[in-house]
Amino acid sequence: MNEAWTVLLGLLQRGDLYGYEIARAMEAEPFRGRLAMSMAQLYAELHRMAGEGLIERAGVEAAEGRPAREVYRITHAGRDALAQALRTAWAAVEPERTPLDIAALFVDALPEEDVVQALRERIRRLDEERSQLERRLAREAELARETGSAGVRSMVVDLLERMRLRVDAERQWTRDLVARVEAGAYGPPTPVSQPVRRASRRRATPGLGAFTFVLHSHLPYCRLAGQWPHGEEWIHEAAAETYIPLLNALYDLKEEGVDYRLTVSLTPVLTEQLADRDIQSHFMVYLAQEIEAAERDIPRFGEADQAHLEYLARYYSRFYRHVRQSFVERFGGDIVGAFRRLQDEGYVEIITSAATHGYLPLLSRDSSIYGQLRSGVESYRRHMGRSPRAIWLPECAYRPAYVDDDGTVRPALEEFLAPLGLTCFFAETHAIEGGRPVGKAAGDVAIGPYGSITRRYVLPVDESQELAQGGTTYQAYYVVGSSRGLTEPPVAVIGRNNRTGQQVWSADLGYPGEADYREFHKKDERSGLQYWRVTGPRVDLGDKDLYHPDWAADRVRDHARHFAGLVEQLVRAYHESTGAYGLVASNYDAELFGHWWFEGIDWIREVFRLLSESDIVDLVSASQFIDEREPEAVMAVPESSWGVGGTHWTWDNDATRWMWEPIHEAERRMERLVSLYPQAQGDLRLVLNQAARELLLLQSSDWPFLVTTGQADAYATERFTNHLERFRRLADLAEQGGGPEARAYAEGLYELDKVFAHIDYRWFAARQGTAE
Repeated sequence: MNEAWTVLLGLLQRGDLYGYEIARAMEAEPFRGRLAMSMAQLYAELHRMAGEGLIERAGVEAAEGRPAREVYRITHAGRDALAQALRTAWAAVEPERTPLDIAALFVDALPEEDVVQALRERIRRLDEERSQLERRLAREAELARETGSAGVRSMVVDLLERMRLRVDAERQWTRDLVARVEAGAYGPPTPVSQPVRRASRRRATPGLGAFTFVLHSHLPYCRLAGQWPHGEEWIHEAAAETYIPLLNALYDLKEEGVDYRLTVSLTPVLTEQLADRDIQSHFMVYLAQEIEAAERDIPRFGEADQAHLEYLARYYSRFYRHVRQSFVERFGGDIVGAFRRLQDEGYVEIITSAATHGYLPLLSRDSSIYGQLRSGVESYRRHMGRSPRAIWLPECAYRPAYVDDDGTVRPALEEFLAPLGLTCFFAETHAIEGGRPVGKAAGDVAIGPYGSITRRYVLPVDESQELAQGGTTYQAYYVVGSSRGLTEPPVAVIGRNNRTGQQVWSADLGYPGEADYREFHKKDERSGLQYWRVTGPRVDLGDKDLYHPDWAADRVRDHARHFAGLVEQLVRAYHESTGAYGLVASNYDAELFGHWWFEGIDWIREVFRLLSESDIVDLVSASQFIDEREPEAVMAVPESSWGVGGTHWTWDNDATRWMWEPIHEAERRMERLVSLYPQAQGDLRLVLNQAARELLLLQSSDWPFLVTTGQADAYATERFTNHLERFRRLADLAEQGGGPEARAYAEGLYELDKVFAHIDYRWFAARQGTAE
């Protein structure tokens, strides 16, 4: 039995515990540092132990405002296994292996001074470790005397003493090794054969043009804010059906030697949630529930002699088990880290967005636009270990500079982007081509009264600059949205290719409407699993045929070949008509693939395989294309979005107009708080930082969108109102000078709205008319 199981059984033999209690116990003395285990890994181990009969579920602990938690109990078999493991461990003598053992075998591979410097650093760290052990020994010995405990407490002292003796031995050995290295005791390196690398499929010469998928990954903030049908389960579903299957596909392609490139946005608010331990642990519970639902269906269908439904239930059981195994073992319970590694290796470019997907053109204060963008950039830096280069503007909503009613010149959005190092964004097709809205933005809907305020736009160009007239989505353009000219550095825009977009989005032309693909909308009444196929475009849900995964797989290959051929055709046609090297940017919501279109991830994988072999098309990321093909023209992008009519109506209409005045009032109040407390410290700073978080969450474009579409209007209204009330209460407390009550309230809110840990309220200082 492994060490983790021994520790878990040892904790449970002292009493029943739920997962988070176990995690806290493992982080405390004397277990701290013994096991490095994420919440996802912990729940996976608990499920395995339950499957072996070592532990069992003792019940469910429910509390208002958070998901139910499963309580675990050790079984008789578990107690027997623990006893046997402990007897074995007491008598065990096993060699210790560390990374130093490998390094020592290649001591001659580095210059002598490098080795000596590293070893001296090791001695310094060992000295620090010994000092920490001394302090812990003194503390534990004192506790043992105070409590009169001669049991576990005394054993902890003995274990610490053992650790100190081992550190002393390591220090002496390292000092001796330094002396031997300096004396030249180790000879020159032994030559070894070079490993054979799999040949890259990337051509040495460029094709006629380039292609990139741009997948926009975003979900609203829903941590601890409800489960089904609206709430945190949105994240669980997307992780299980989109993010982890996509990662599996990308890592599989890498291992196959496919030299693909992908542009993917992870919005900051989504990234923060995917990295959250509570969401990770709840995700493991969700996967267990889906597996259990499928496995309950197996005997139900078997007893009813419904062989194909029984087969599909087993199919889903395998699917969710594979997702869980990938999450825990392949990606270490860290979805964000898995994407980050692909970026570090050059396969993926991860782009950012505004912090909570705030609808930037409708924010009334430039301080809020800056705060949304700065918070998003800082979150990206913390999670990705680098600065972002490109951004997905929320809802593809752009506006140039304009003169406000008070005469203030509001900066164009690119004037906020450039100082933050964001040098590329994406726009809808009609914003680049200058024609009528197409795709999702098609429709003849007038902008609402809120947007009817007259805006006197600054002429965005001086006579020395030549603007592109009627642009093309096959090229990138530098953006000039004000009379101040190009920003420094210049910011480029890439337009969505509508022809490739139609192949996925269009109800008439899109692949997901294929009869053999899985039907999204019909679910089993008991398990909620989707056992049916589309069958036909106008087939009633009650008449849908059963799903056949093998039939769907055939259609995936057919549609991937069609799409790859279409991309080649578009690239070739543009090159033949212009002589230029063009880009096809195919932009989609990431959650469309896998979640809505169940087979979509397999389709992406197959498209990459085909296009990686193309002599016509190069696979690129967005910033790579800008780097290699610097824009040659400048464009004044009009105010636009992907919404109905290409306007702001989707977010600003009769149903949502009541939201905007409270948002604008909160923006102004945040500026006043920063002015009142320019250098707050202690409790007051904590309160002001939480107020900034609540303001960001209040500004999310998701709330008006969900109200407009009616998808979850009551939920969105409640969430909007909650964040507004929280902001106002924090502002009241801050204006009263803070204090213990204010601190307690802010800390309680942070446990609910735990995002952007390193936020600085001063980012929301007044800057009207100024982007930097």
